[in-house]
Amino acid sequence: MKEENNLSEVSSKDYDFLPDFHPFLSSPRNHQVLSIPVTYFDDKTGQTVKIDIMGWYIKDQQLKIRWKPKYMRKRRWRSSRISVDIVTNNYFFQGQVYRDSSAPIFLDNLSFDSKIPKSFLPHLQKQYQIFLSLVEEQKRLALLRKVQLNNKD
Repeated sequence: MKEENNLSEVSSKDYDFLPDFHPFLSSPRNHQVLSIPVTYFDDKTGQTVKIDIMGWYIKDQQLKIRWKPKYMRKRRWRSSRISVDIVTNNYFFQGQVYRDSSAPIFLDNLSFDSKIPKSFLPHLQKQYQIFLSLVEEQKRLALLRKVQLNNKD
């Protein structure tokens, strides 16, 4: 795995098979997708864990994020569907973020790692904002469908 200013390049075999894949950040040099280190703070347990994210895509009308945990030696990239918590209205994806259990990973509690070069941050933040806008749009469409179903009764 090569590095671009402290960020690891992701092998194309980890995303090439995904239709319409959108990386959060690509290498300016060779346009290879970069692995983005993020910190997740679980406010329910008070635990902090590190994960990597690479990008997003839509499959079968579901928005998914590509990510992997850092706690395992042989980590593989996973895809998880973005969902909304109906109690708090916060967005999350589910995954085995801890060694022994799966948990919701709330997008609000993710923060970009300090290892990310400052020169990459503006582009990364712009791409992440596009992703969050898409999350909002998916939620709005789901709410519209819900309203339509309720009006049929």
